[in-house]
Amino acid sequence: MQYTQEEFRFSGGLPWRLFRVTEKQKQLHCHNCLELNLAEKGTGTYIIGGKLYPIRPGDIFVINNSERHLALHDDEELTLSVLIFDTDSIWKDRHGKEYLKPFFHRAETFSNRITSSARDYQAMRECFERIGQEEKERRIGWELVTETEAHLLLALLYRCYHENQEIEKTEDGMSRFGRLEAVLTYIDSHFTEPLTLDQLAKEAAVSRNYLCKCFREATGQTLFAYIEQTRIQYAAYLLQTTEEPVARIAVESGFESVSYFNRLFRRQYEMSPGQFRRGRNA
Repeated sequence: MQYTQEEFRFSGGLPWRLFRVTEKQKQLHCHNCLELNLAEKGTGTYIIGGKLYPIRPGDIFVINNSERHLALHDDEELTLSVLIFDTDSIWKDRHGKEYLKPFFHRAETFSNRITSSARDYQAMRECFERIGQEEKERRIGWELVTETEAHLLLALLYRCYHENQEIEKTEDGMSRFGRLEAVLTYIDSHFTEPLTLDQLAKEAAVSRNYLCKCFREATGQTLFAYIEQTRIQYAAYLLQTTEEPVARIAVESGFESVSYFNRLFRRQYEMSPGQFRRGRNA
């Protein structure tokens, strides 16, 4: 069966989005991000990674960025509250390793479906509801509150799966995770310098092909797309906090070509570096 790969862009510096889906889905699909669903209304069947799960009001579903999935409606209307996370932001969090385990380090007993019988179910559902309320009202500090609720939701998710022994504990799985963590730490410390695939593969002690494959599966993007994104974010920080010329900022952020930097920056922020800086001073 054919499937589509959907890409979400996270704008405004927010590493998450919450929206509701009511229309019938027609095709298997996957995303470049992590996904949590809360079934608000109606019933159906969820296909996730080749497994079938019943959908009942209140169910929570956990989906990673490589799992093909499709929610099939029964006769009545089905409403899903969908919360998606930018994988890049989770990797950089100091608790990122634990947050990501329910998405990537799964035991054979793992279930994508969490029902109301789960021990911390009510607390997880309340996180969903508070995130929705904060995004709707957008009172002062709503972004801070929403980020706190999102982290709490991921922490509860980790505890739920860990206590149910649904997280993989093999040395092989942990070593793969540790290698990627080492590469990310190295990139974050050296992204302003020239970086090569050979250099990063050596840091992870794996082959180049294996590193690229694992990195894309875990983050939803290529290794060098991640490096470019990190450089662009640093450049945006310099534009906000210094008066250095754009060309100098491009070089200090690790770009050899100013025109290429300008093109990537416009793609990321939908404006030129100069417009971005003027917006700060407006």
